Amino acid sequence: MAYIMMTAQELIDLKAAIKAEMLRRNAPIGGLTQYGGSAYDFSSTPTTGQEAREEIGKKTQDLLLKIADYRDLVNTAEGEYIPRAFDPSLIQYVNDLASEPMQGEISSCRGACTGLCVETCASGASG
Repeated sequence: MAYIMMTAQELIDLKAAIKAEMLRRNAPIGGLTQYGGSAYDFSSTPTTGQEAREEIGKKTQDLLLKIADYRDLVNTAEGEYIPRAFDPSLIQYVNDLASEPMQGEISSCRGACTGLCVETCASGASG
């Protein structure tokens, strides 16, 4: 059994930041807005000290991995341990992603600019 090392409020804040970032990354090439819909909201409100559920991983870390790799995060698999990187520092990481301009010369993109328009990822995109 594994437990999340965040308070309930940190987990709620993280989820809200991820949702906002998914909705912001709306370029026609590689957009991620489909991951900002209600289907990716938690089915129940997180509580402090709760056991890690597969749903939390699928609706947080798995979505972040659609943008880029981050430390030891991996896609959620049933029965696997929570990566060490799944901690309150993720909130700042998502805030850093959100500070990237929609158009620019650099991006954290994994591929197809994950909803941003960057010269090296999607030529001709205009965000």
